[in-house]
Order: sequence, then structure tokens, then C-alpha cells
Amino acid sequence: MKDRKFLSGDKVTIKGTKETGTVLGIARRTNSGYIEYSVRLENPDRFHTIPEKYLIKLEEAGNGTSTYPMPGELVRIINSKDCLIKEGSFGVIEGIVGQRRDEYLVCFNAYSTFKEDSVSSSGGPAYMIKTSDLVAAVGTKEWYFWKWKDLPRADGGVQFSETCRIWDFDLKKKKGAQ
Repeated sequence: MKDRKFLSGDKVTIKGTKETGTVLGIARRTNSGYIEYSVRLENPDRFHTIPEKYLIKLEEAGNGTSTYPMPGELVRIINSKDCLIKEGSFGVIEGIVGQRRDEYLVCFNAYSTFKEDSVSSSGGPAYMIKTSDLVAAVGTKEWYFWKWKDLPRADGGVQFSETCRIWDFDLKKKKGAQ
């Protein structure tokens, strides 16, 4: 699979226009020559599926990297004293894709993570974490999600991987965790 050029939360502009937007994630359909992204355009507030060949990262937005945690990204635990969450474990930020919140539910050691228009996980302990307590980490990590192939039904899920940004959370501070 081709490396993805953009991550959810990246600020982008569309080549040949003055339209800017925010990447919400990878679109469901891809073509062999390029990857398509789901983008919320700033003016007016619309959603579009745009091939990566038409997108450019906004340099003034810090090389296109969002400084705000978003659903579908990962949280790594530091200084864990929780017997259910080992030091260095990863959790998935849950919520509506592309929607910012002041705190998120983060599920650690998830057995299953669903991602389409929203992100939800199951199978592990979870904390409500304030976004102000998350610190952007260096690097990314491949994570596996699933979605419905067409209709919700038995054996109707499709697994896919996505390159996710990592945020660190110091469990000792525990200001925003419950």
C-alpha cells in the first residue's frame, strides 16, 4: 500500500484554488494511482473527497501538522501505575471524525476499533482525558481499524490500517483522567 501523505487534522489547500480545509481521514474509495482524502473545506463548511494529487499542506499551519488531538489518533501512556494499562500502551481517541473536543474518551489495549464517520473501541480500560493534558509525540504508528464493507451484517466488516499521530499522556498527572 502506498504511504499516506496526509494525516487527519492536517491543514491543506487545494491546488489551483484559494480553498483551504482540514483532512478528516482517508476516503473509502481509492484509485490505484493515488489516495483520496475526506476534507472539510473552510469556506463554506462542506465535505469533499479529494485525491491527494490536488492537495498541498499549508506551511503556515506548522507544516500541516495539527497541534490538536483528534478522534482516531493514538495516546501512549507514560508513568502508568494502572495494573490494566502497561507503561507504553496505546489507546485510541474516540469521537466523531474531524470534531474537536476539550476531552475525549480514550480506550487502551482495545480488541476492536471501528472507524468510519466516528471512532469507537472496545475490549480495554478507558479514561476521559483532557486534551490539554496530551503532549504531541514524535513519530507515527500504524493502527488497525475496521468498518462495514457495505451494510451492517454478520461478517460484513473490513479491516484496514492507517498511519496515526501519537500523543503522550502522563498518568501520574491524571488531571483529566477518570
